[in-house]
Amino acid sequence: MIKIGLVSCVSKKKEGRHKAEELYVSPLFIYSRAYVKRYYDKWFILSAKHHLLVPGQTIESYDENLKGKSAKEKEAWAQETFRQISAHIKQHDGIIFIHAGMAYRKYLVPKLESAGYKIEIPLAGLRIGEQLSWYDKKTRYAC
Repeated sequence: MIKIGLVSCVSKKKEGRHKAEELYVSPLFIYSRAYVKRYYDKWFILSAKHHLLVPGQTIESYDENLKGKSAKEKEAWAQETFRQISAHIKQHDGIIFIHAGMAYRKYLVPKLESAGYKIEIPLAGLRIGEQLSWYDKKTRYAC
């Protein structure tokens, strides 16, 4: 079984047009990107605007997040994101490891699980500082 990582977008971005994996510049994204690139076979970015991004996909900088959206808007985001995930990843391809906050997981995870996807959330319950520390330890001391 392959390991697939999903990381969430962040508000801190470069201006202009960039590959998705290079657009986001917050420490949390940089650490999570390093981790998923090292430990997983495939990875994607959960985007508030674009739903699911392939890391090499080129996009324009944007200012949008899920935190300010209504439950109905988050549900619609999750439905479209689920549709895009289904196009890239089949239920029995492997395990999906989600490195994203509750705003990205709340409506998406139940859809994935009910469709038969195996899901793990390695950093569930950790605050931002704890997540940064976790990533730092995992990426710094990896063989």
